[in-house]
Amino acid sequence: MVRVKTEATSDSNANADPAAKQESAPRVVVIDDHALLAESVVMTLRAAGLDASSVPFFSPDLVAAALQYRPDLVLLDLFRGDDIQPALTALTAFKSAGVPVLMVTASENRILHAQCIEAGAAGIIEKSAPIEALIDGVHRLLRNESVISRSRSVELLTELASFRHGSHQQSLIATLTPRERQVLQALTLGHPAGWIAHEHSTSVVTVRTHIRSMLLKLNLHSQLEAVSMAHRQGWFR
Repeated sequence: MVRVKTEATSDSNANADPAAKQESAPRVVVIDDHALLAESVVMTLRAAGLDASSVPFFSPDLVAAALQYRPDLVLLDLFRGDDIQPALTALTAFKSAGVPVLMVTASENRILHAQCIEAGAAGIIEKSAPIEALIDGVHRLLRNESVISRSRSVELLTELASFRHGSHQQSLIATLTPRERQVLQALTLGHPAGWIAHEHSTSVVTVRTHIRSMLLKLNLHSQLEAVSMAHRQGWFR
């Protein structure tokens, strides 16, 4: 959780009327499924001279509720376990509206972070960071400065591409029939087509038919490629 310094405020109804917000200070909207944390962050941002408001996570139309404040920046935390879809949906909507988004999350999953960067998040601050890091990130974005280096963005996006490639290859084995999987497993053990045919009481022609079908489904051109992929993906460990 972001370590927040809370301060008392006499403006207990500051979130009630968006039209009553100050026009001079940059406007920041905080969206978090923990209401107490959201309000604590709001008070801290106000103490830093920002016009901050919070929007309840369970608002009927979350994005519309946030946009009515005409924000210059949104602090968003919609990570709930590994379900990133709510965050991506909100990110896309805010990006379409021209509002930058700084993710504030307890998740340390780099793949989820990369998905947010890919979807247009301006940066990510972990909740374990001190509140000063959050405030610094907010001010940087309001000055149109980066809060995440290009090298880190490239690193995360490269990891995401690698993850997707691996996931795609891993899913390919599900397209094989049980007999095709048996043939591939035998090939990974170094058995030739003749041995496989004898072991399964079938013909070499039938085994080679299974091999051709398997290669077609895996989008490969040789038995060696198929065996290499099976070992690399750990299909028969």
